Amino acid sequence: MKILIKESDGIKYSRLSKDFNKIHINKKYASNSLFGQIICHGCHVINTLISKNKKLNRFIESEKFNFTVNFHEGIFYNSILSLNRIGNKYNLIQNNVKKITLTTYISNKNKTNIFKNKTTLRLEKNSKKIRLILFNLINKISYYVGMINPGENSIIKSISVDFNNKKTFYKGNSVLIFSQKKIPRYPFINNTLLYKNFLINFETLYRPKFIFKKVIPNKKLIHDINSIKHNVLIIGASNGIGKEILDLFKHNKNIKVFATYNNNKIQNTPRNVNVLKCDIQLQLKNLINLINKKKIKYIYYMATPKIILNKNINFKKYLDFYYNYPIKLLNKIKDKKINIYYPSSIFVDQEINSYTSTKLKFEKHVKKKSFKNLIIKCPRLPEVNTRQNINFLNRSFPTFIELLNKKKEVRNDFFFN
Repeated sequence: MKILIKESDGIKYSRLSKDFNKIHINKKYASNSLFGQIICHGCHVINTLISKNKKLNRFIESEKFNFTVNFHEGIFYNSILSLNRIGNKYNLIQNNVKKITLTTYISNKNKTNIFKNKTTLRLEKNSKKIRLILFNLINKISYYVGMINPGENSIIKSISVDFNNKKTFYKGNSVLIFSQKKIPRYPFINNTLLYKNFLINFETLYRPKFIFKKVIPNKKLIHDINSIKHNVLIIGASNGIGKEILDLFKHNKNIKVFATYNNNKIQNTPRNVNVLKCDIQLQLKNLINLINKKKIKYIYYMATPKIILNKNINFKKYLDFYYNYPIKLLNKIKDKKINIYYPSSIFVDQEINSYTSTKLKFEKHVKKKSFKNLIIKCPRLPEVNTRQNINFLNRSFPTFIELLNKKKEVRNDFFFN
């Protein structure tokens, strides 16, 4: 079975469920999330899976049933979801990654949790059909999580549904939802929904949000920036470290700075900065021409694909952006005297994911192959405050400019000392 959820379907579901959380419908907002792009409503995917699968349809028409849904990864629009069923487990796969697991049970297993935080909602569309009631309740969960608690920065971790035709969990006509944080310092929330013969427990958490920290460079750093006498090219200057590097070079009015972007436009730049839209996948030749024509002597390579925080995916994109494209660039300019800054990670030796393994591959290639005229710096930086390093425990990282302010070795590599 194949499922395709389009962006237009997501907009329709937002109206149906009243869940207008921007992570599902606002591309600019979602680009700075840990997913890097807008994602489907998880509850929409559940309802779609059940409605399209005959076996699940029959299952939820029984007098007593339970199923649990675990969300592993964000689900993207306009990309096929494939169903892989093993016994009572239904796995939804997208781009070779397991996104959702729905597990069915015969017996009820949930506990009724009555917490202090209580919300009463009205079920607008009532029905005698169990399936339609279930869909409406799942829509309510989407609305509650996305718009009320946790609200804007929210994510659903799991949903467990119990239905018992012979047992009433709540006799009123309203939907009751009880919520409580598991441990105050952690972002996880336990929730229980009660409606007549339905008992639904679901776990949510606060989705971490990237906050750009504006850090003022110290006098030494400004002096070193103004000491550069030749033109600079920053490839990928709209986000993360690339954006911080651009902010630094804005101070040097005596050189020309060329800053490229692809998706997120660079705005509010001084006269010494030339902003260029450039998709490195398609326009590498344009960059080579720019380097030759403008006599570029410093290149800061910060190009990156949309980062999705899963060690098993995006390997092809990582290989292109962190190895294939920069190697092609080096081969084209190897006869010129140019300084190349290409930061790596302190985690590369561990090869914990596709990102670190491709960074290490680049490092090894540069050491093995001689680029006589090029000076290439690949400093292994610690984690810094970028979208790639968003984490659910809200660990705080320094900005790149803070590292330059405080660490001499980082500054020496940056200025090729």
